[in-house]
Amino acid sequence: MPIRKDLKFTFAIAIAMAACQGWAETIPPCPIVNGVADHAFPESLPLALRSDLDQRVGQIALPGENFSIGDVNVKGPSHRLIFARSKGDRWVIALEAGGAIYNDPVLAYDVVGSDSRVTFVTQAIALPMTVCESASRLLGLG
Repeated sequence: MPIRKDLKFTFAIAIAMAACQGWAETIPPCPIVNGVADHAFPESLPLALRSDLDQRVGQIALPGENFSIGDVNVKGPSHRLIFARSKGDRWVIALEAGGAIYNDPVLAYDVVGSDSRVTFVTQAIALPMTVCESASRLLGLG
């Protein structure tokens, strides 16, 4: 009988792994308020900001593209873009992140000057229902 228990356990793990590869939470849309710019990713980001994101996060899938949600059997990027926005010199990049625990990091940067000097400011770890609130706070909106 121990073999039957092992098979059940293996089957349960296989189902859980398959589910993790295709599941991500629905994130409510975040309205764009007056004074905030929405940016095409990656082409509209300053080069220095893209470079920092590459080093800090790695490859980022575009909205709607597949990404590795779990931390088992990882294939492709482990992050997916939610949005890239700015208000004045402050930029926020909201992402979905795979791994042991799915989460939505929102990264804040200050991009200053014609040479686009980039300073990483902070990162907030949001959940799908708090992405908009986190991004708004990091943009100085409330």
